[in-house]
Amino acid sequence: MAISSQPQPAQPTIVEKKKIPVVVFILAGIALLAASASAGYWLATLKTANNPVIFPNNTKTESKTTTNQDADFVKFSTPKQIDSLRLFIPQSQNKNEAFWHDESQTGYYDVGRLEYSNETTAPTSTKLIMTISQVDMGENHYLFAVAPDKAYLLTKYSDYIDSGATEQELQKIGLLTDKINIDTSFTIPSLEFPPQLTGPEKNQKLYFVKKTAFDEKPVMSQLMFEDKNWGKIYTSTSTDGFYIDNGEPYVGVYAPQLNYLAKKIIMNDGTVNEDGYTETNAISICGTRSFANVVYDGVNKQDLVGVGKTPTGDKIYALTNSQHPLLKDFYDTAAYFIPGGETKISYDDFLKEKPLLFAYDQFNRLIELTKVKFQPMGECGKPVIYLYPEKTTAVSVKLAPNGGFTYTEPVYDNGWEVMAEPNGALTEIKTGKAYPYLFWEGNGSSKSSEPNKKGFVVAKENVKKFLDEKLALLGLNAKESADFEEFWLPRMQEKPYYFVTFYGKQMMDEIAPLAVTPKPDTIIRILMDFTPLASPMAVEEQKLSAPARQGFTVVEWGGVLR
Repeated sequence: MAISSQPQPAQPTIVEKKKIPVVVFILAGIALLAASASAGYWLATLKTANNPVIFPNNTKTESKTTTNQDADFVKFSTPKQIDSLRLFIPQSQNKNEAFWHDESQTGYYDVGRLEYSNETTAPTSTKLIMTISQVDMGENHYLFAVAPDKAYLLTKYSDYIDSGATEQELQKIGLLTDKINIDTSFTIPSLEFPPQLTGPEKNQKLYFVKKTAFDEKPVMSQLMFEDKNWGKIYTSTSTDGFYIDNGEPYVGVYAPQLNYLAKKIIMNDGTVNEDGYTETNAISICGTRSFANVVYDGVNKQDLVGVGKTPTGDKIYALTNSQHPLLKDFYDTAAYFIPGGETKISYDDFLKEKPLLFAYDQFNRLIELTKVKFQPMGECGKPVIYLYPEKTTAVSVKLAPNGGFTYTEPVYDNGWEVMAEPNGALTEIKTGKAYPYLFWEGNGSSKSSEPNKKGFVVAKENVKKFLDEKLALLGLNAKESADFEEFWLPRMQEKPYYFVTFYGKQMMDEIAPLAVTPKPDTIIRILMDFTPLASPMAVEEQKLSAPARQGFTVVEWGGVLR
């Protein structure tokens, strides 16, 4: 969903006040508690400057139903974009720190109302407002309850807001805290998605992955079953995930537990294949895997022959046609090397390895299983770190990729200790050796289970021009861009087109947390991911931005090796 980057006219519904406590128990609240006890819940009073705003407390536990029976408290509606409420720091006051949310890059959406049992003491105009901020090459979502004279940030339904966040931390990400009270406990039962769902069959178990906001949810392709408490459960052919979607601002995302990676396969001839297969060949960010790879067309039951089973009795199939397009495509795009080798193996030797197998999951979907040894590695490829202090400075750099290092230069010995010059030159303190940057490769993982679908489709002959333009937008200088292109440009010349997307500091901090001492004034972290394409495809263009390079600046770029 596109969000206007133009400032919206102010809506004079929020009066700026000094921050006050979120929950203040007052004498009137005691009476309300007693009166509501018989109804099975109690009310917490959020005191504002002029009158109390009554919010339901989080002890209400009735399950979600498709008719929204818990809407005595919350009533959602179709999201509708509205004028700005100016809850974020305007562009003119932005300090260019990482993750500052710029008001001009924030859209406001009316997603519902809070309704009350006692309308004589609570205004009916308390709205549920979701903000969507374009930040760090992605989007952050925040949910507010907006009363006539105050906004309440509901941290349980807001991205990257810790329940113990201080006012200073909230200011740093761009929230105007004098307009906002913080509520860390307010619970909306219909958004408290269960950790597990079970379909009509006992083995049809789904496990919670995350919440996804309305603007990012995929098209719901097929109704799979109905849960007595949570209503209709859908799947999407675009992501292969399962979803609770009841028309609310968040949908619950689920996946079945398959784990063929850990299963032995007992072949029909009695041999045991222990090499390992995985149910997805889509590794997204430095080792983060997406959902199962469901085969929707191109393979019929008559194309398959049983070749074995798992110890738990799951039947395993292979293609009867050794020239099937799925095998040919896998050989062309993924199976270039036997690990440790330098020569692409022959197609006949590739087939002997049984690179592709198939199994039906508990929902009778055909799942493609790819042999792990032929998987694209999904490794963070050549991330390099530049240091630009304002004067010659001894700098300590600590990095912790979640999957560990595969190579570093200089050698990472519980951190890098270097003398850094303003021009970027580095000298390792222990050895006296000079380096242009700190280099590392390794594996990482993140909370995101799905790769970024926004980006760019670029013809092979236009890749250099594309990188020149986009790297400048991402904050790289001429030398850094030249270093980047020297490594990545040759790797983007084989196929006629490429889908390219970028991740920024927020994702990199999840994949590989970075700590630099003394603390930098500006940090730019960029990770490029790309997918070869045989023909162009339509994608939503990604918006790119970078903080201004001020003071002690740290720059890191890298990409995902396939």
